[in-house]
Amino acid sequence: MDVFSLSLFVYLVGVGAASGLVYSDKSLKVISDDSDVLYTYNMDGNNIDKLSLHPSGELLEKRAKPEKSDFEAITSYQDTYYIFGSGSDKNRNSLIKVAGESNEVTQESLIPLYQDLRRAAEISEEDFNIEGAIIHKGDLLLFNRGNGPYQKNGVFFIADFLNSTSSYNISYQQIDLPGIHGVPFGFTDAILEEDKIYFLAAAEAGESTYQDGQVLGSLIGKIDLKTMQLESSMQITNRYKFEGITVFEKTEENTTFLLCEDPDDGGQETKIFKLVLPRF
Repeated sequence: MDVFSLSLFVYLVGVGAASGLVYSDKSLKVISDDSDVLYTYNMDGNNIDKLSLHPSGELLEKRAKPEKSDFEAITSYQDTYYIFGSGSDKNRNSLIKVAGESNEVTQESLIPLYQDLRRAAEISEEDFNIEGAIIHKGDLLLFNRGNGPYQKNGVFFIADFLNSTSSYNISYQQIDLPGIHGVPFGFTDAILEEDKIYFLAAAEAGESTYQDGQVLGSLIGKIDLKTMQLESSMQITNRYKFEGITVFEKTEENTTFLLCEDPDDGGQETKIFKLVLPRF
């Protein structure tokens, strides 16, 4: 995995701190860790629709750090979008479900599940930071970003999540990622494609799941779904912190992904990048 092409795809004006995205049928769903809004970029019309994810129905954008829901992970399964709070602070424990056709929004608390996850993996609150999610055949995979004091990169597997109500069958797999200049990379998103997990990871100076640090770059990697072993990884930038990945198109030779950047600059613009990789 040593040949790639990375280029700017589109600017989304009015969307800041993008943290996840899903592409489907010429539209791009984007979440932000600064807002309680689901953004839909319609490629044909080149316009952005906004859907409130807050119980009040208000379009709460650009929220203050202590108040924000910190939505860091989005995935889709059977025409429903699932949006996860990071769990890195007391306000960040919500699961939002958005029905694909009706846009009906429902909210659930993830506090019991997140407590069970930390207990199962023996991870403290300071090291807990969910940044990626995959639902596969009703099972849930959650990716913990290792940017806390003990750099706990790993994948939680919650069996039959969609049918569970109060108890969960949980397993945890630690994943050792490389580093740069002594700073380890930490998961920022993941998707499933043909029994392979493609993930993003960023290196950010500092040991806090709450405070932002100096960005040192991002990489893309691949994990085998069956063995949960890291197969390969490659740094794709030393400038950007990529926090979202989705498949855009495929050919026999290449897979094209869309990536979203979170510059942590407080601005209200998002850069969406196109990453072309040979099929491997």
